[in-house]
Amino acid sequence: MARVSASIPALVYSNPAQLLEVYRVQEPSGALRCLRQQRFHALEDCQREQQRFLLQQSLSHPHTFQVYRVSSEAKAGEWVLRVDLEWCGEDLDYLTRTKYRQGWEAERCVQLLREVAGALAYAQEKGVCHRDIKPSNLFLTDAADFKVGDFGCAKSLDSALEHSMAGTPLYLSPILRRAFTQQLLGQQIGPVEHNPYKSDVFSLGLTLVFLLKPSAVSILGNPAELTTTLSNLQISPDFQATLRLMLESEEANRLELLAKLAPSQVSAPAEDLPPVPNFPAVKKRKWRIVVK
Repeated sequence: MARVSASIPALVYSNPAQLLEVYRVQEPSGALRCLRQQRFHALEDCQREQQRFLLQQSLSHPHTFQVYRVSSEAKAGEWVLRVDLEWCGEDLDYLTRTKYRQGWEAERCVQLLREVAGALAYAQEKGVCHRDIKPSNLFLTDAADFKVGDFGCAKSLDSALEHSMAGTPLYLSPILRRAFTQQLLGQQIGPVEHNPYKSDVFSLGLTLVFLLKPSAVSILGNPAELTTTLSNLQISPDFQATLRLMLESEEANRLELLAKLAPSQVSAPAEDLPPVPNFPAVKKRKWRIVVK
C-alpha cells in the first residue's frame, strides 16, 4: 500500500492515569484523522479494549465513526494498543454546555434523530448494540453531520434479549434504572431481562430531550416531570409523537428502529480504507501501523 506524507501528529488529549494519548493528524487532502495510543500493564485489559475497537471497525455506516486500523504489541513489559480512526469532532454534551446552552433547534434534533437512528438500526442488523447512548457519545462533525462514537459498552448479540446491565445511570431505560437503583441500595438482583436495542431507543429519546431543553437534565429520571416537559417542548406534533414512542416506559410499546426505518436508511456501502500515513516520531515514540 502506498504511503503518503501527512502533517506531524499534534497531541490533543493526554490522560496519564489511563496511559492514554490522542493525536490529530491532517492528511494532504485536508481530512483529519485521530491516532490513539494507550499502554496497558495487563494483557487482558489490552485485549478487552482492542476488541471494542474491532467491533466498531466491523461497522461501516455514514453516521458511525470509521475505525481504519487496530494494532497491538508487547513493548518493554507493557502492551501498547494503537488505533487509527476518523477524527470525531466535538461531542454533544460539550457543545450543549458551551455553545447551545439554550438548547438546539428542533430541526437539528430531527436531523440527529434520523442520522443516529439509522446508524443504530444498521448496527442492530449486524447484531451489535451500543448500550451507552448519551450526549457525550454523539458527535457533530465539521460537515455538520451527527455520528455515533465510543462503542466501549457495545456488545455483539445473538438475540434481542439481554440479561446484563450497561450504560450511564442518567440515560438508562426504566427497567435498567430500577435495577441500578436496587444495586445502589445494596439489594440483591438477578439477571435483568430486557431488549437492549429498545433501551438504546429510550436513551436516545432522553438525549434529545436534553438537547432540546438542557435545563431539563435534572428531571430525565422522573417519569412524571418528563411527561410534562415533553408536552411543553416547542416541536412539531410528529416529532413529539415520535419522542413519546421512544420514551414509552413499557418496552413492548416503545419505538422499534428497524420497523420504523426504510431499508435505504439502514444499509450503507463499505468505504475504502485511506492510505497509511508515514507517521513521524512523536515524543521519541513512533506510530507504527500494522495492517491486519
